Amino acid sequence: MENKTNNYSYLRFAQEGKECIYDLFDAFLKKTIIEDRAIDFSKSMTVGDDGSIEFVTLEKDGAEVAFSELVGGDPSYKSVFELYLRRKACKAKDQLTARLALACAHLHWLWSLGMDCKTSCGMYGEAISVEEHWMDSLEDYNRESGLWHVNLSEAGVKQDLTLVFAIFHRFVTWPTRPQFKSVNQVKTALVEFVFKSKKNSGAPVRNGLLHLCDPDKYINWYSFESKTMFVTFHSEYLRGYKVSDYSELLAQDSLYYTRKYPKGMKLDPYQANRTEEKICYIFDRMEDNMPA
Repeated sequence: MENKTNNYSYLRFAQEGKECIYDLFDAFLKKTIIEDRAIDFSKSMTVGDDGSIEFVTLEKDGAEVAFSELVGGDPSYKSVFELYLRRKACKAKDQLTARLALACAHLHWLWSLGMDCKTSCGMYGEAISVEEHWMDSLEDYNRESGLWHVNLSEAGVKQDLTLVFAIFHRFVTWPTRPQFKSVNQVKTALVEFVFKSKKNSGAPVRNGLLHLCDPDKYINWYSFESKTMFVTFHSEYLRGYKVSDYSELLAQDSLYYTRKYPKGMKLDPYQANRTEEKICYIFDRMEDNMPA
């Protein structure tokens, strides 16, 4: 595939032939977090001689727009954002709704990136009259291709977008945020916020973001049920398993998102890296036992 900038073949759960999706996620983080700039989705991405891709920065009235202006701000802005998401109409009628629509356009694009559906800014891009051309320079890239399949008629898109906003809001307003020198540093730090933000929300987009951040450690399954069922049904492969860092996982128990199931389901709870580590261990043991 063209425009491949990284080698994903050695990563445990990376999906073959979907390299451009991972590269697009990296390009999104580079533009929005490292550079703190909004993306101009109406303009084609630039492609370097080495195949690297980069979004074009959005400008308004001759000035570059900061991404932190779209998802940051004081805590009351989160309530305004959630109210905007709940509205059926999203047409940008004033400066505030234009800002909210632009934030939603970025987050919807990110939400749809890993889905088996058209990657786009959705109706939020339409609300601010964005004609998308960001993908024009990406040879052989299929916008309909994804890393996981979700029944879109049952997907809680607004619930997902609310959580994604909360994650990035907390990330860009992080008082002690370091000066990131690479996208990999951003992804490592972002995982913490994916687990910690809005712990009362069971929006499965957490799983999507985890995989995009680290496709070696986090499997490309969108639902928590799939993860816990895998551990329960293949528990025989856990013989000999030992946690990598007991004290660290113990500390995470009260800080990270967890999910419990009704007793009738006979499933252990989802416990963030405790569950994720078991999935990796089982997956590796199953791979070892595969016939030659």
